[in-house]
Amino acid sequence: MKKGPHDLPIPGAPAKRKVLVVDDHPFMRAGLTQLIDRQADLQVCGEAGNSADAMRELQRGEPDLILTDLTMPGRGGLEFIKDLQALAAGVPVLVMSMHDEAIYAERVLRAGGGATS
Repeated sequence: MKKGPHDLPIPGAPAKRKVLVVDDHPFMRAGLTQLIDRQADLQVCGEAGNSADAMRELQRGEPDLILTDLTMPGRGGLEFIKDLQALAAGVPVLVMSMHDEAIYAERVLRAGGGATS
């Protein structure tokens, strides 16, 4: 919900959609967080550098969308998406990656995420 000058909710203002940002590069997370938080209808509810931390943040922030990278330490992005489908099947997953879309897009979709490049 949009807030006024003293952090009081403004009646009738639409609630912001909450986004969980998952990427192992701190600068990338910081940049994405700034871009998302500048949007009138979005806010970052948590950040994580790997899938284990993301699973903890998922339960704290109850996101409306998860924005994730594919290449991370530990369980990679595809395994992370599969885990999410078991625990939070209703939460959409958007994947941003530098990897070749022709190779990874179908794998992401089969795992339960959405893909963009």
